[in-house]
Amino acid sequence: MKVKNLILGLAVAFAGFASLGEANAQKTFEKGTQTASLMIGLPSTTGLFSSIVVPPLTAVYERGVVSNLFGNGKGTIGVGGQGEYVLYRAAPEVYSGYFFLGARGALHYEFVPKLDTYAGLALGWSFVGGTVVQNSGAFAVPFFVGARYYVTPTLALGGELGYGLTLVNLGVTYRF
Repeated sequence: MKVKNLILGLAVAFAGFASLGEANAQKTFEKGTQTASLMIGLPSTTGLFSSIVVPPLTAVYERGVVSNLFGNGKGTIGVGGQGEYVLYRAAPEVYSGYFFLGARGALHYEFVPKLDTYAGLALGWSFVGGTVVQNSGAFAVPFFVGARYYVTPTLALGGELGYGLTLVNLGVTYRF
């Protein structure tokens, strides 16, 4: 009987400490949160790997605009902007660049503390140009899923999977 009471007491104490920690934990992304991310990626066309001059770079700014979307107080919509760039050599002295600039929106949901998971899409314009390639542009709608883990209250490491100029992005996020 004493062992049963001890186990019950430890379970109650653990539950109390867990709920106390959760109540004091800062949400990873909520209304008013602003983030800036810089990521490096893998190109969506595998033939470009050997000819990359400037690797795919992605810069993102996002701000939380709506919080508490679900009954549990979790779920935030963020909106912002996104830019992507890659430069590669098609042949000696022949360079081509891809650039994307657009607006983006994402649904964020924190499954575990310090881990911000999200999915969304961007709407914008994709440009292609180079020394031989005729400059052109087209409307683009890249989509993505991502996660970032906060190693400090303001700095996170993360990645995104999606379809756009890159398939995989890895980088850092600063929250302010």
